[in-house]
Amino acid sequence: MLREMEMEREDDKKSGVYIGNMGIFCIVIAVVALCIGVGLLAYYVPDRNCADSSLPTPEAGTGTDEPPSTKPPGVEPNWPGRVQTNVVPQHYFVHLKVYLDDEDGEKKFKFDGDSYAEFNFTEPTSVVKIHINKLDKIMDEGNIRLTKNGEEVAIKSPREETEYQFLVIETVDDMEKDTVYRLTTKFVGALEDDLAGFYRSSYTTSQNEMRWLATTQFQATDARKAFPCFDEPALKATFDITLEHRTKRTAMSNMPIKNQVTNGDWNTTTYETTVKMSTYLLAFVVSDLVCEQRPACNNDNCILRVCARDEMKHTMEYALDAGVTIINYFEEYFDIPYPLPKQDMAAVPDFAAGAMENWGLILYRETALLYDPDVSSATNKQRVAVVVSHELAHQWFGNLMSPAWWDDLWLNEGFASYVEYIGVNRHEPDWQMMDQFVNEDLHRVFQLDGLGSSHPIFVPVNKPEEISEIFDTISYSKGASIIRMMNYILGEAVFREGLTLFLKRHSYEAATSNDLWAALTEADVGVGDHDVKQIMDTWTLQMGYPVVTVARTSENTAIAEQKHFLIDPDAVVDDKYGDMGYKWYVQLSYMVKDGGIQEIMMSPDDATVDISLPSGTETNDWILANINQTGYYRVNYDTGNWVALQKQLSEDHQVIPVVNRAGLIDDAFNLARSGDLYQTIAFELTLYLIKEEQYLPWDTFINIIIYIRDMLSRTGAFGALELRYQQVYQQTSLKTVRFHRANVLSTACRYGYKPCIDEAVQQFDLWMQDPVANAITPNLKSLVYCNGIRHGGVKEWDFMWERYQQESDAGEKSRLQSSMACSNVPWILSRYLEYSIDSTKIRKQDASYTIRYVASNYVGRALAWDFFRANYDILFDMYGSGSFTFARLLTAVTDQMNTEFDLQQLIDFGDNHPNLGSAARAYEQAIESTKANIKWMDNNFEQVQEWLENQ
Repeated sequence: MLREMEMEREDDKKSGVYIGNMGIFCIVIAVVALCIGVGLLAYYVPDRNCADSSLPTPEAGTGTDEPPSTKPPGVEPNWPGRVQTNVVPQHYFVHLKVYLDDEDGEKKFKFDGDSYAEFNFTEPTSVVKIHINKLDKIMDEGNIRLTKNGEEVAIKSPREETEYQFLVIETVDDMEKDTVYRLTTKFVGALEDDLAGFYRSSYTTSQNEMRWLATTQFQATDARKAFPCFDEPALKATFDITLEHRTKRTAMSNMPIKNQVTNGDWNTTTYETTVKMSTYLLAFVVSDLVCEQRPACNNDNCILRVCARDEMKHTMEYALDAGVTIINYFEEYFDIPYPLPKQDMAAVPDFAAGAMENWGLILYRETALLYDPDVSSATNKQRVAVVVSHELAHQWFGNLMSPAWWDDLWLNEGFASYVEYIGVNRHEPDWQMMDQFVNEDLHRVFQLDGLGSSHPIFVPVNKPEEISEIFDTISYSKGASIIRMMNYILGEAVFREGLTLFLKRHSYEAATSNDLWAALTEADVGVGDHDVKQIMDTWTLQMGYPVVTVARTSENTAIAEQKHFLIDPDAVVDDKYGDMGYKWYVQLSYMVKDGGIQEIMMSPDDATVDISLPSGTETNDWILANINQTGYYRVNYDTGNWVALQKQLSEDHQVIPVVNRAGLIDDAFNLARSGDLYQTIAFELTLYLIKEEQYLPWDTFINIIIYIRDMLSRTGAFGALELRYQQVYQQTSLKTVRFHRANVLSTACRYGYKPCIDEAVQQFDLWMQDPVANAITPNLKSLVYCNGIRHGGVKEWDFMWERYQQESDAGEKSRLQSSMACSNVPWILSRYLEYSIDSTKIRKQDASYTIRYVASNYVGRALAWDFFRANYDILFDMYGSGSFTFARLLTAVTDQMNTEFDLQQLIDFGDNHPNLGSAARAYEQAIESTKANIKWMDNNFEQVQEWLENQ
């Protein structure tokens, strides 16, 4: 599942934009001068108050030798909500009749269910527990039957354990071992608008006609809202699905249609039996979506379809193109054919996550699947490619092989988050996707994992809210980062051979991290002979990462040592995640000027490691470590080496690989933030950027400056920061200009460059006069919209709100939504926040983003925090009990806190709300981040202010 991060990326995940070959088109001559001066500073630069690229990304066979079962506080070691260990599901039959219309009377927005589950036991038992949640009438007389070989089995009165979402069946006599039993149930379910389970969605046509549909989101624990099932990922079975629906709609499920019977205005659609799969991967949609299809998979042995609302069918072409290329390539990459006869990819109007990898029927937000070149920006195009690649990767990693339990969620999401780059790189080789990984995932997760309140990749979970908590940057981006590191350590050939061995060995079964390590170790026999488990346990079973300090001892030698990196070195770090002492196996790669790359493996037991330098290396020559940042660690150097690296960058920066130029900037500023390096060294390192022509170092620097900007935004030093970076734009010259013009201008406007602001406001005024005749270029829309709102008033805002209400294109609607949060008028922002909890104004899937967008606006951040607290009960009911959305919402409204007063407010909030549901971990991290921000202000404010003023 592609989470809406995020910032989910929320993250979304991922809201990057690709590097194309387009030149910078300027609006007026004054802005032309700016563009050539600014060039590099802008492409990819997510302006937090302006462009849509700044938005939280709108917004996953059991092995042996299990990881330690150490349980952190809050996780019960034997939680009663888990399925009994002696049951083995075999097959399900599910028949659902769906009511969506007025003529259905009291049944409207409900479904009738008739299902059975077949299972056996590994030992005799008199009790079977099966998951149910919010299924009505199931306890009515005659609606529950247990049979064996067609004959009734005597049962005692069934009961519900609502706390653990179980239907409990107890038999008079013990049920036998290795004998198939069938539990048949009848029930009624509600098609709610909660974006979970089997739920309802709607849209309005261009003729202003309301259309209803029913769709699903079962991950992680919501299949039980549609039918009784053993709702855990390892408990795989086959499924026969039948959907009864009005003839004016069609129905889709995981498999192709087997048969369809019409009776009056009702169709009964039956599907082919599924392969053996987890309950959370089941899906069905009853709708009037239309589809386009193409033959796909090598030898055209499957059909790939893209489905959407009829009036959006012209936007399906790019996803079809990308989907065919990527699914074909993944067959080659994994050396395993795609196992189903079809792959549907459907865009539904209301969807909580970015997309969900249901086997054979992937469901997406419209923004993640549909691309209109006449309306959508380059950002939208890359998002479609990335999400399609992510979800298709899951068809192997996650679907063919599933995690044995959610504590190994990273096996799904980490792999998909890494392999997505490989898939997009095949389809769009000019986008430099493999380099983008560093800024999109590695540097981003470093921030969260540098907290003492982080968590390991493998983390014990049980309850639904605990499961929701780990759909976070650690599972996705850290998972992807250590997989990338593992690829580097083993080499591409061994890595791919090991993946194929792992997938084939565990096809249609469940697996653990240890199963993967075993396969990779086997593939590496006679090549590198690495003990993969020994190495990787240090990265998956403990949180955090090291900073490796490299220091010269003589002309030909240096030493390296590691320690746990913490943004705040005084943060409390609990040892509840293991006794490894926060030491890691580190593959340390390094080079000197005019020398090749060398490597050495650092062990957790090594206090220091000696590094041999090539003969001829002089005392003042630099050492560069972690080449291309393939390792999941930061690097610090002695002061002399930092000076030597700075000198090299000033004289000829291209000698140092571009990824390392970005890495040096990210490491330096974060080491300064932790107190391990002087701030002045970090700033001096960036002076070479006026000669830098590559995107990656600039993007890293601007993301660093966003943090500094947030810290300074309520101080007198903020003006010096804006003035300094207006000067940077004017001083920067490029030999090659090939970056996306929207973000060039967006960054310039955000730092107060007047020609940019004036032209954006002028274009906004013209657009208001005639949106058709004065249509804005798609890649400039977010820039113009945001600045028109930021420098306008209620007239401009109300005009955009009306456009938002009328807009049918999801990507355009998202841009309008984010831009309305750019206002500098407090009462307008307060009104907008009130709209966020009114589902008649803003869709529930989008409501949390409104609050997060307002929180990222300096004018709005206190308003968003107050609104969050004042409406906590409403927001908790919407998101708090089992949705990752709530954690991201809490993070967003507390992200910029950096005073003791802020901290006390946050502590008081926690005291008043002891049950934070799925945001409990996010709250701990907010406390720690605020303390770290306060410390940064205490230790760095004066240094930074002085440096900016002196420049």
